[in-house]
Amino acid sequence: MDKSLNSKEKLNQNSEVHLSFAKSIGSCGSDDGQFKNPFLVAIDKRNNIIVADMSNHRNHRIQVLDQSGKMLNKIGSEGSGDGQFNQPNGVAIDKQNNIMWNSN
Repeated sequence: MDKSLNSKEKLNQNSEVHLSFAKSIGSCGSDDGQFKNPFLVAIDKRNNIIVADMSNHRNHRIQVLDQSGKMLNKIGSEGSGDGQFNQPNGVAIDKQNNIMWNSN
């Protein structure tokens, strides 16, 4: 993960210790498939990529992308009500493939 590039990198494991760069997805912005401050990433059972984007003034959302980086779904918007986030800063997948998150 490189927050300064506003993108996510997918890594392939070549051995127990060494990782190699496979591809980058996303760009800087607030449109679908773009990130302003990607914070954490999780991979679900379908190999979808789930990204918590905790931008201070823009995105406040979780995005679900396929392996090519195409946006499949987004969760949340800025705010303090149901379904809203204030800087989502954690994301995980449980055994039933449900997305769990944390927000300030």
